Amino acid sequence: MTVATATPQGPEATNLTGPDGPLLAVLTDEQLVAAGSPRKQVFLESTPGSGKTTVVALRFGARRYQLPDAGASSPYDDRGVLAVSFTRSATSELFRRVRRFWGSSALAWPHRIVTLDTLMCELLEYLLVDGLVKWPGGPYGVTGGGHLEGR
Repeated sequence: MTVATATPQGPEATNLTGPDGPLLAVLTDEQLVAAGSPRKQVFLESTPGSGKTTVVALRFGARRYQLPDAGASSPYDDRGVLAVSFTRSATSELFRRVRRFWGSSALAWPHRIVTLDTLMCELLEYLLVDGLVKWPGGPYGVTGGGHLEGR
């Protein structure tokens, strides 16, 4: 079984090797299935240090470089891959691994790895700027810390 038919891109790509050799050789069957699943969503639950971040990083690239379904009007799948985590440290680690495994082009727009807080703040800002929602009490602003505040 292979994780993806994609080839890592960019100067940082390392042909999917890890500290113990080729990653695909050290992953369990369950990890390979999760990383290469064609499903849009996969739920991973496991103990700390079991390889979840590695599987998610491999899956990110596999989804990022996936070709569109047969019969699509474009040879490229232009939808973005979004990975969301709760903490900045987890987001940073996932970002680093995706870049190492797949190269910097894997993280080019619209593909992103962000915290849940960042995603929600950007969504709210988009909705406010486009006038799709109204800020209570009038216009809003963004503080130096990136927080929205009413004026």
